[in-house]
Amino acid sequence: MNASPRCYTAARTIAVLIHLAAGPRSAPELAELLDVAKPTVRRILGLLAHAGYVDRLPDDAYRKRYRLTLRARLLGQHMATAASLPPGAAVLLGAERRARAQHAAKQAHHWLEV
Repeated sequence: MNASPRCYTAARTIAVLIHLAAGPRSAPELAELLDVAKPTVRRILGLLAHAGYVDRLPDDAYRKRYRLTLRARLLGQHMATAASLPPGAAVLLGAERRARAQHAAKQAHHWLEV
């Protein structure tokens, strides 16, 4: 059974977000990392920008690099906090880190509802 084109688009969109989590990148850089055409990456970046998950660096007119927005980072924190952790993993995170993650998740949830 073949995956639908939408499935590939979702996987590529997630891959773009993962690469941007490491730092700002241009569409050509992302296209090379993902081994897809530049127009495909530009379309994904446009959709993510329209939804508020990425934006262009304001002082980077030549390279046109993109970065994650606060909305994307808060969503990521919310997803990480909401995910069920394997037994013992929560202990490794430490109480302070868990508290910060829970606070960020509450902010993300509130912010995304607005």
